[in-house]
Amino acid sequence: MSELHILDHIPVHLERQDLIQRLDLPESDPGLHGIAAALVTDVLQVARPQALFTVAYVKPLEDDAVAFNGVRFASKVLRQNLDGVGRVFPYVATCGRELESLPLPPGDFMAPYMLDTLKETILRVALGYLFEHIRRHYALGRTAQMNPGSLPDWPLSEQRALFSLFGNVERLIGVRLSDTCLMFPIKSVSGLLFPTERTYLNCQLCRREVCPNRQAPLDPVLAEQYGV
Repeated sequence: MSELHILDHIPVHLERQDLIQRLDLPESDPGLHGIAAALVTDVLQVARPQALFTVAYVKPLEDDAVAFNGVRFASKVLRQNLDGVGRVFPYVATCGRELESLPLPPGDFMAPYMLDTLKETILRVALGYLFEHIRRHYALGRTAQMNPGSLPDWPLSEQRALFSLFGNVERLIGVRLSDTCLMFPIKSVSGLLFPTERTYLNCQLCRREVCPNRQAPLDPVLAEQYGV
């Protein structure tokens, strides 16, 4: 197995006002503002986002498959994106399991929603820290990412192969893969960071019409080029 790298001292900075603005909490409700402030304080006391990555070397296989460190991955898009790429960086990142047991005010319907938003924010912080760490330490220029389950061409079931590159991910950073290939804690993400000379976003090939996290519109021309 390749050398594993764990990032477990990821700095987190949260501001109450950022949460208020993101959730569009009304100024006329000081009670909600108080809950938001208390929750941000509690989250900052226990949050411990983590990330895990390794360096893997690409071996092209068929037109719709590649192998990293001897593990096969089936995807036409992945195969095309990695054409000419020598090494890639598989990763798993999480907001941390410490937030799963954080007590919330009983009977408050907004607190779970606020906490979910904070978990998502912390996960994004962890991803940003991870990607910057990899780019800096491996002298990478432009990069792109792919994630199992983000496209039908690379289904969620490929999580099993990705996790096999790391060994016991739950022991390493507390992320468990279920029998249906969902990750727990829920606010966790796995994927592949790779160098590229062009802009690539999964959203450009995604035909899902309603998606709150869409970063780019569907590009039919690009989808046809990839054959998906």
